Amino acid sequence: MVFGSSTGFGDLNMHTNVHSLHPSPGPKHRAAFHKRLWRPYNSSASAQRGEAGLPKVSEFFGISIYLYWGDHEPAHFHARYAGFKASIAIADLTLLRGELPPRALGLVMEWAAIHQGDLQDAWRRVINHEPPGSIEPLR
Repeated sequence: MVFGSSTGFGDLNMHTNVHSLHPSPGPKHRAAFHKRLWRPYNSSASAQRGEAGLPKVSEFFGISIYLYWGDHEPAHFHARYAGFKASIAIADLTLLRGELPPRALGLVMEWAAIHQGDLQDAWRRVINHEPPGSIEPLR
């Protein structure tokens, strides 16, 4: 069977340039794309990076707390523990998405209640693509 004949692929053949079918985004979209992916690179920021370049703001009892660069509203943080993931609103500490085992969720909520002001400050910084800093772990 030959591409471009009666296969329904139209003008496609083995020599079609794939990039011509999917042009790269224009300068406006490219700038927005790079802004979303921007990560500060200095020793203090790279020390705060956790999984996949995400800023880790705290870690305690095997639970990691992250904020995402340029994340969406409402202000929230991400908690990860033993393969579980959860997003928790900073303002009222409600579970937005995901799940954690009950004991881990209780520890996260206790920590977040203690550091709610620090979380709000870190959220403001990370939304502006600044290093969020670190927050004391639960002891």
